[in-house]
This record gives sequence, C-alpha cells and structure tokens, in this order.
Amino acid sequence: MNEAYTITVKDLLIINKNSIKQDYNRTFDEEWLLKEVMHENATSKKKALAIKTVIIPLMEHKHRHGEPCEPHMRLSAQYSTISVIYIDVTYRDFEKYATPLSLDAA
Repeated sequence: MNEAYTITVKDLLIINKNSIKQDYNRTFDEEWLLKEVMHENATSKKKALAIKTVIIPLMEHKHRHGEPCEPHMRLSAQYSTISVIYIDVTYRDFEKYATPLSLDAA
C-alpha cells in the first residue's frame, strides 16, 4: 500500500457520500471541501471538481465508532500544495475510482 494514486475531486465527493452511508469515522462536509478546493487552488467550482487529488492509502481500518466492522481503507487526499484530508473508503470504491500515479520520468 505504499503507492500514490489520483482521484478527481468530483469522484472524491462521490466516495465520501458512500462512506457517510457506511457511517465510517473519517468523512468530510462536502460543501466545505469544495469551497476549500476552490479557495486553495484559486479556481471555479467547475475546475475544482476536475482537480486531481493525490491519494495515499494509509492503513486498513476495521472499526466504525469503536465497534468492529468490515475492513476498509483509510486514505489521505491532498487537494492543494499544503492541504490534506483523511477519509475512510470501501475497497470497492478505491478500486473503482483510484488511478495509480506514475512517478516515472517521461
């Protein structure tokens, strides 16, 4: 799990909705995040939704508010040069939306 991935802000918002439905510990207020992305990147809402965040899987997580639950992932998502959020996501959502970030020089 030591690789970096990308995901658009739009897809991150979709994943967050799914994570809220799962009642995971780490989720975020969508309106707040969108405003933060727009502010941090000095861009419009349309362009903010298309920004690719860098996500890094941090750990497998097996608890929901202190109670055991199905295994899921905790990720960090960097949406500007200085700002990061943390979110718990299902493995299914991660596999569906995350794209490996190539660090190879072209």
